[in-house]
Amino acid sequence: MNRRSTIENLRRELENLAIASKNIERAIRELEDQDLQHPVRQAAPVVVNGPLDRNGNEIRIGHKIKFLTKGKFKATQGTVTRFSKNNVRVFAASEDGTEIPRAPRNVRILQE
Repeated sequence: MNRRSTIENLRRELENLAIASKNIERAIRELEDQDLQHPVRQAAPVVVNGPLDRNGNEIRIGHKIKFLTKGKFKATQGTVTRFSKNNVRVFAASEDGTEIPRAPRNVRILQE
């Protein structure tokens, strides 16, 4: 290639870049105009039905939980089986099948 053809190729490439730059600027303006016309709505708050563990995570039946307080039973963890009225107590079955009640604030979810 000679110098003249290299210069012409570079000029064409520069023109293509300028056109692409203008197209990008126009697309940005259009998106910004759409944002002004249709503001983004906030997501609806998450509704929690079950009690919350010490970390604020919703406890559900089937979750494995760790007991954070000592009690009558030796087990340190169990699987949630049910809740008392008004979610005052969480009942979990230990490995030996014993149902152990705890206040939701005294357990932590191990897996979801």
